[in-house]
Amino acid sequence: MAEFLTAQLDYVYFVYGLALVLLGAVASTTSRAEPGCLPWGWLGGFAFVHGLVEWLHLAEMVGGDLPSLRLGVDLLLLLSYLVLAEFARRATAVVRGRGPGPWVTLLLGALPLLAVIVRDPAALNGATRVFVALPAGLWTAAVLGRAAQRSASEGKEAHGPLGWAAAWMAVYAIAAGVVVTASPDVPAGWPTADAFLRLTGVPVAVLRGSAIGAAALGIWAHAATLDGQGRVIAKRWRFFWLAAATLLLVLAGGWVFTSYLGRQHDLEVEDDARAVAAQVQDHMLMEMEASREAVRTTAGLVERFRLQGDLRSGGSPRLDDVVDAIAGPGEEHVVYLLDDTGKTVASSNRGRGDSFLEKRYDMRPYFHDAMAGRPGGFVGRGVTSGKPGYYASWPLRDAAGRVVGVAVVKHVLSSESFGPLGTANSFLVGADGTVLVGAEPGHEGQPMWSRPRSVDAPVEDRTAPVLPAPFSGSTWVRLDGMRHVAVRVPLPGLDWSVVSLRHETTRGASRLLGILVTLLLSLAIVAAFVLLQRQLGTESRIARKRQEAEGRAREAARRADTDALTGIPNRQAFNEAMAREVARARRFRQPLAMVIVDLDHFKRVNDQYGHPVGDQVLVGAARMLSTRVRESDLVARWGGEEFAVITTMTDAAGAARLAEKLRALLEVTHLGPVGAMTASFGVAELHSDDTVESLVRRADEALYAAKTGGRNRVCCAEGWVDMEVVVAAEVQGKAGAGPDGKPIYMETGYGPIDAEHADVSASLAAFVELVDTADLDSVRQSMPRLVAAVSDHFSHEEALMRRHAYPARARHEEAHMLFVADAKRFHAELERNGVTSEFCLWASSRLPEWFRYHILAHDVALGKFLLGIAGGSRAPARRTERIDA
Repeated sequence: MAEFLTAQLDYVYFVYGLALVLLGAVASTTSRAEPGCLPWGWLGGFAFVHGLVEWLHLAEMVGGDLPSLRLGVDLLLLLSYLVLAEFARRATAVVRGRGPGPWVTLLLGALPLLAVIVRDPAALNGATRVFVALPAGLWTAAVLGRAAQRSASEGKEAHGPLGWAAAWMAVYAIAAGVVVTASPDVPAGWPTADAFLRLTGVPVAVLRGSAIGAAALGIWAHAATLDGQGRVIAKRWRFFWLAAATLLLVLAGGWVFTSYLGRQHDLEVEDDARAVAAQVQDHMLMEMEASREAVRTTAGLVERFRLQGDLRSGGSPRLDDVVDAIAGPGEEHVVYLLDDTGKTVASSNRGRGDSFLEKRYDMRPYFHDAMAGRPGGFVGRGVTSGKPGYYASWPLRDAAGRVVGVAVVKHVLSSESFGPLGTANSFLVGADGTVLVGAEPGHEGQPMWSRPRSVDAPVEDRTAPVLPAPFSGSTWVRLDGMRHVAVRVPLPGLDWSVVSLRHETTRGASRLLGILVTLLLSLAIVAAFVLLQRQLGTESRIARKRQEAEGRAREAARRADTDALTGIPNRQAFNEAMAREVARARRFRQPLAMVIVDLDHFKRVNDQYGHPVGDQVLVGAARMLSTRVRESDLVARWGGEEFAVITTMTDAAGAARLAEKLRALLEVTHLGPVGAMTASFGVAELHSDDTVESLVRRADEALYAAKTGGRNRVCCAEGWVDMEVVVAAEVQGKAGAGPDGKPIYMETGYGPIDAEHADVSASLAAFVELVDTADLDSVRQSMPRLVAAVSDHFSHEEALMRRHAYPARARHEEAHMLFVADAKRFHAELERNGVTSEFCLWASSRLPEWFRYHILAHDVALGKFLLGIAGGSRAPARRTERIDA
């Protein structure tokens, strides 16, 4: 993994710089219109400058070290982190309301410069990371985290991405500020980039780039939630996911393309290296063949001039002439002759300090081969001279064909033996991995690759190997931080091989094409992001201005339709709402009623307490009325001390009951210095032939009747509504449940109806208790039975009304129909969603209340009618008697 990522380090630096550019683009385009907005422009400045630094590192990798630019790059690095510190300082003032002065940034910048003065310019990089990058990065992470907490407390959606960015910025601060580049100024034991690579197998630039990229995505997601409303925010999020996914795909595709280009370059380098190794091999084989030809010639001359006798006698000038003639000038070749005991009797290097003359070499393999009558070949280090060489031997025979000695030619091996192409980069390696001849003298005797070593191995066998492991063919290795391709070719007939190394120098340039293509595509995506961010920002501002204009228009309309004193709708708004509700009621055949309220003796309040107190009474009365009706109802100031209420989907009986509730509440409500007040109420229901004016007129007539009837009462324009029943309903509603825990309801006087009411009431009470247990299965089983029981009761009543031609049958049957439809709707809600809070409210409160009200508003009148038919006598009935019996 380490070798793979290190080979991709140029692309890592590219992505690292691109992540910083993305962060800069995001930060520079983040809205600053929000109150309490962070100084994103400073964060963008840090990202752009630091991205330039990382791309300069990439340029150094491709083009080689540029010492002249090193100090400039380090100064840019210092500048980028000082800008980051300034962002943190200014953001602290925004988040906390106060923060330190600019002296903090100046102090951080002075510390690395002081290290340069005390030590040397090479210390600037490490000092910048430790004294500036680490505190500035952690400070930034803390400020972002604080801003995320503030957003969460305000209920904003931006706190999640901002917290993510804060966490990754902390990771980046540690990776960029603690892990430094190795140099003589770094204390021993301090975590360096090389130590981090050895420990984790990952270059620290990978961690830094990943952390800053994750932080950029977090701030990008945060920006998508700002400076937008509804549709604009949705657009921002869609583009965020599209752009982020596209950018990741481009980077992944660019990595594949760049790796492909690098691999193609590597293959070309391997081919070139193999070609060089083959030429080195050919050069050595040609020299070895020349040595074999020379030793064969030597043997031929000895035999031709019949010098075997000189050989046996221990040498002669004639033998010296032969070896000198074959060896030639120089010390590249040594020619010598051995007798049958292995003693040297003639040698071309006689007279020199490393002379072979009189030395015995009967232990050498090439001596034994020749004495056995066959040519010999051997590669090794000289016993006498210590110089490596190739030894070619040939048997010397007498006239009878017997082997009487051995001719040997030693070709002294050196780096020049590899030929012009292999002099500086080739090695002659034995089967055990020991270097016999190296590109440099220091390599001789050194192991070429790691091998098992014993404790008592010679010192030279325990030295550091050149390569990490044995190999065959070709392989890539890293030596002194640089990539090399190693090629190994064997020498035929010998246990030796040639290893050639070639330093790869242009791989970065080959991969640069892929990086540039990826860069162009990535910058296009970032540019599109910037343009769209600006467009969406403009769209958001236009939408905000439009909303503000619409809000002002609505406010103006509201003021035109709102009573200036009480803040509730005025008569104009009432007339418009009444026209709409009348049209809706007729379209959907729904009941509609209205109530007019007049405060009793209000003139006395103004006369006794003054108009300010009178205004206070009107405001209190309006507040009480508007907060005690349904959301679908409308309370308006009718004029003076009069108010009007529109009750939707409510008949006259329901409106009268609402009016009675409001009357009772008003006479106990404290309305300022005057205390509680009473009011008179007039109620009217919409008829099929009514207009808005006729409905209002009948309600006003009912109000007049209430005032002339003694005030502090409710009068209804509809004759079928018995206000005594309505008042009794309110009294019973306040009384709650009786001693037996069952709901109290008013008896109609007609025994069979009252008996069924008692049964239905008991069933309702049991159902309410069952709903309180939230046992879904039991409630689902009980609900259909309850609806069926109530429907049966309604059917019995409707049969009685048809049989006796009850005048109000249509209104009574409509009430039945509304109840059954409501029950079926909640039954479907129960089957679909279970026992929800809305269902519990309906079952435990609305259902019993509706049943009680239905009895008082409709069944009491029906009971009186049936009793009248029966001659006014109270009809006896048992609980088991059926209505239609």
